[in-house]
Amino acid sequence: ISAEEEGRRTWEGIHVRVPGDGGSVVMDIGGGSTEFIAGMGKGASVSLPIGVVVVCGLFAISDPPEPWQIRNLRYFFSERISAGALSWGKRRFCRMIGTAGTFTTLAALDGKMTEYRPEKIDGYRMSLSRLRRWEERLARLTDAERLGLPGMEKGRERYIVPGTCQAVAAMEHFGVKELVISDTGLLEGIILGIPDGKGERR
Repeated sequence: ISAEEEGRRTWEGIHVRVPGDGGSVVMDIGGGSTEFIAGMGKGASVSLPIGVVVVCGLFAISDPPEPWQIRNLRYFFSERISAGALSWGKRRFCRMIGTAGTFTTLAALDGKMTEYRPEKIDGYRMSLSRLRRWEERLARLTDAERLGLPGMEKGRERYIVPGTCQAVAAMEHFGVKELVISDTGLLEGIILGIPDGKGERR
């Protein structure tokens, strides 16, 4: 499917369980790219090659990270997001909806979940200040220490730091103070689209 179709399907899938779409921007952090979605119309989605796996290959990140490495990540994400969302002008949003592993892991960490429960993830809210505290805390820990935290998914302990830095940079760029986390996304959107053949809407 095209990037535009992917954005539309992700938007639809998220709003299965996270109600209300007025003034929201969706952020989907993947391994290779990150998508920002502001609706279902033409030009409503932006894809940037700044996924967490890609970034970990580009930047030296010690275990635990050095403060200068975190500053470099913050600067990199801020610049890339600003440039990538240039076509949206000065558009601002009332909240950000986060989907995929970085965000669901942050919800599990914040809720100290020893067992992953999707029904507790959907609609989980975090303030920007709370997210910044997690960014600072996770950046001080080693991979092994992060893995020992309740809610940390095995294999995610290395990527959670650049993912969290990226989420903070996005909230700061779009001027939002609230993050709503969703366990749903593209897969659910594709399932919803089965009756119309999953094709592009004309």
